[in-house]
Amino acid sequence: MSRPNEETFRIRARALLDEQGASRLARRYGVSESTIRNYASGRTIPRDASIMRNMTRAGRRITGASIQVRDEAGRFSTTIADPNMVRYVEVQRDRIRERRRIAIQEATTPASRARAESLPQEVDFDLVLDLQRRRRAMIDANIRGDRILNTRTGRVVEGQEIGDEILGDEYDFLDDFDYWARWRSDLERSYGRM
Repeated sequence: MSRPNEETFRIRARALLDEQGASRLARRYGVSESTIRNYASGRTIPRDASIMRNMTRAGRRITGASIQVRDEAGRFSTTIADPNMVRYVEVQRDRIRERRRIAIQEATTPASRARAESLPQEVDFDLVLDLQRRRRAMIDANIRGDRILNTRTGRVVEGQEIGDEILGDEYDFLDDFDYWARWRSDLERSYGRM
């Protein structure tokens, strides 16, 4: 039997840890509390595939379903298991279908109908995966308030340092930084709100 996706396992192990606590999970799965915390943080994964499958299955009740992304060849390439990103994809899918349905209904000429039928039918998963990766990186780096993540170096910088001349050429372009306001702006832009 195959092993679950590691990212899905980590997200669901984190959800189980938050809901049930490390001691209860450690007793249930026969491992130490620190091992459970390591599973949830993504530092390690179980050697025993059955523990991985059982924890992934138990965590699904908390996190909900995941989405399998297919590559150009039609094979499953990536799993989106973060509940926030799964909800985002579901909302985007509904918006895309509704916009396409309305455009087809309102088409008056064969050319406008063809244009309406050529509208996208699926979410841009490159954008979804980028938003998910950036969100995870900022959570892992504990980005809050004035703290900004330098995406080139992975260094966390205080916001007031950005304006200082001391930083030099390394910080010439604000595009090298990620912070929550920028992430939210990109998210809203993808919804068509901007």
